[in-house]
Amino acid sequence: MQKNFNDVELGLAGPKQNYWLLRHFAAFCVLLVHSFALSNKPPHDLLRVFPALGGIAGLGVMVFFIISGYLITQSWHRHRSVAVFVWHRCLRIMPGMWGCMVFALLLGWMVSVLPTAAYWSHPQTANYVVGNLLLRNVLDLPGVFQGNPLMAGVTGTFWTLPIELTCYLGVLLLGSLGVLKSPRWSILLGIAALLAATLWGSALNLFGASILSEALPRYYAAFICGMLLYQGRVWLPLGWMLPAVLVLVASVALWYTPPSSLFWPWLDLLRVATLAWFLISAVMAFSPVWPEPEGWPDLSYGVYLYGFPIQQAVVHFYPDWNGWAVLAASGVLSVLAALISWYAIESKALRWKNALRTHR
Repeated sequence: MQKNFNDVELGLAGPKQNYWLLRHFAAFCVLLVHSFALSNKPPHDLLRVFPALGGIAGLGVMVFFIISGYLITQSWHRHRSVAVFVWHRCLRIMPGMWGCMVFALLLGWMVSVLPTAAYWSHPQTANYVVGNLLLRNVLDLPGVFQGNPLMAGVTGTFWTLPIELTCYLGVLLLGSLGVLKSPRWSILLGIAALLAATLWGSALNLFGASILSEALPRYYAAFICGMLLYQGRVWLPLGWMLPAVLVLVASVALWYTPPSSLFWPWLDLLRVATLAWFLISAVMAFSPVWPEPEGWPDLSYGVYLYGFPIQQAVVHFYPDWNGWAVLAASGVLSVLAALISWYAIESKALRWKNALRTHR
């Protein structure tokens, strides 16, 4: 008999599905590419052999959004409470972000060309704090990293957080309206949302953040695909070989299609959808062998957030280092920062998840 997602435990009971490795792989992808981008020393020889490596950072971000779409939808079904849903999402996102903001402010103070008083009283410092608390993705601090090759930004990975929270609001709206109770209707609506995201997603910027608008449709689509896979898990067959072949075909077709082509956005959507199917299927196949580790720290968010300012600092202090040296140094320092963030901030915040309980 053909197995499907309904025949396996989906994290609601039994061994947890192992997304730990996938999350950390995604964070490493972003760290890898930023090491070369921020140092402005790309690995030309390697790129000539493997030109697709230039898109690894985007792959990492897509993986984050696909996983998030799947697990956040699962989270709604677990509680079905607006208050609990909002509380859990805030506890997972905000404390880590605020900790990174404090780190960036202190790091900026250490490296700024401005005197201490001028740095802390500068309007740009207040704008950084207020702007990022409002999820506006304000990058710059006064006199900080202005001589770095690529940009002066301090917390460049914050740009995905307003997109993520926009997606959370979508889940909250659909769940509150009862749409997610019906897999068939939610899938039909999700497909319509995919089409809308592909056509008009670049205009959806709820927080007015500083974001490259052309990147928005892909990441909205990645989250929606994760949602659809959870909602349609009953009908979707297990097995990672078919989606692996399909994502390869879609990627090759996209590679040879000019971005100006009318077909490009739809091929990109096909690649995102088949990648999502492959990832979820691979996790389902792999998890019985290695379930989600119990008690292991989740460093992926911390590495993702702290990697950027740490890499900017490494480039600032060692401008002659190539991308590999920047990756080695920033990798070690980012893991250390993520460990501190996890044990001092993130895990402590998550202990408050049960402060709001649902009675069902």
